[in-house]
Amino acid sequence: MGSRSDDFAETLIGRFGSISGIINASPDALREALKQDPSVADAVIACRELIRISTLEELVSERVSPLNPAFRDYLIAELDNPAEERLQAIYLDRDDRFIRDERVSQGSRDSLSVRLRYLLHRALDLGAFGLIVAHNHPSGSATPSTMDRDATERLRQLTASLDIKLVDHCIVARGCVFSMAQNKLI
Repeated sequence: MGSRSDDFAETLIGRFGSISGIINASPDALREALKQDPSVADAVIACRELIRISTLEELVSERVSPLNPAFRDYLIAELDNPAEERLQAIYLDRDDRFIRDERVSQGSRDSLSVRLRYLLHRALDLGAFGLIVAHNHPSGSATPSTMDRDATERLRQLTASLDIKLVDHCIVARGCVFSMAQNKLI
């Protein structure tokens, strides 16, 4: 990169608008923006993965709680700013400790289709006792919609029937995290 780093930075900011826009850009979009030097796109992708792993390391060492600032930072790093809705599942053990996280769905700008069967099978496969789901609202408002509330109640009933606790459903938008559990919607 060297002396051309300012040019690369200008190109990326011009294309994606902000640092978070760059961090959340798809690998294909990064490679397209930096087609003159694909190794720079690969470096950005590697940095993004390092950031993700860094936030995960904090979660693995303690109980996962929506009240924990490290957990909120993790959700923001994973879900803030994409152009499409994404759903992340965080599977927990009997002591609410982190087992695994996975992106389980990716939708359009204003909707998300969730394969509940896959989500629940995965929880059982991992031996999860608890589940936190989180998704983003590209619209910028972290307020849950009626569809969000209805889907949460359906998921709560399904998880309860499998002896898995739905710990929370969080919504991420513009650097904010709305916790349905904290707001007594679960």
